[in-house]
Amino acid sequence: MSRRSESYDKYIAEKMKDIDYARESLLTSIDHFGDSVEEALKYTIQQMGIKEFSALSNISIQNISDFIKGTRKLKLETLDKYLAVFKLKSKIVVIEDEEDEVA
Repeated sequence: MSRRSESYDKYIAEKMKDIDYARESLLTSIDHFGDSVEEALKYTIQQMGIKEFSALSNISIQNISDFIKGTRKLKLETLDKYLAVFKLKSKIVVIEDEEDEVA
């Protein structure tokens, strides 16, 4: 990944202080770019800043850092704690397996 200018990083971090903007960024990563919820969260948190996200979520910086590095997986209730910062929550949907259908 190419390095951006420090001023651009600061600009994005400032924009991400607006939770509505950050939520839209997260949802766009999922809907438009096809990222998983976890990947979109990682990207959005990095843009916000780990320290700033930690203050908003009351999740330790170490736990957030481990999640971003991929050394910590999120349980469903923890995922909801991360999403709550953006006024979002997870929902599990069960669908029929299409492989078992006969044409």
